Amino acid sequence: LDIVEKGFQQIVEITGEADSAVETVSNLLASGFKDNQLAGMIDQINGAAIKFSDTLKTEGIADGIQETFASGEAIGQFSELLTRSGIDLDTFNEGLQQAKKDGTETQYVMDTLAKLGFGEIVKKHKELNLKMAHESIVLLKNDGILPLDKNMRVAVIGPKENKKSVLLGN
Repeated sequence: LDIVEKGFQQIVEITGEADSAVETVSNLLASGFKDNQLAGMIDQINGAAIKFSDTLKTEGIADGIQETFASGEAIGQFSELLTRSGIDLDTFNEGLQQAKKDGTETQYVMDTLAKLGFGEIVKKHKELNLKMAHESIVLLKNDGILPLDKNMRVAVIGPKENKKSVLLGN
């Protein structure tokens, strides 16, 4: 359960959407990814969603993987991901057929995505976010306003004012 919760949180950190995280994790679990494989796939899918943020979403990629396992060939956003990454679909599908015979289809998909470096993209993304956070910290002089009085009202203004996930500090 810890891996699922951590994976859910990691997806929300990238997408900002809890519903996307639920759908992504659900599709990966339904596809047969468990424990460390699940954690690895979440990194790979997050990396792909960062690299191809113009069209690919985590839940779409995970749904495409589930449909790929069901149909025996790459389809949906997963197929688009492979194509945009330079993978020949005929070659991939042949390898998938052999992996299905061997019972190693989840590992085959993981290995294919790992070779594309999406895990490194996530790692660099986290490093850059931390660096930006450190560089944007501003220390303010406290003239007695902090801590805030429990009865004081504070206005939160902006495009994400109603997004509770933004206020969680993740």
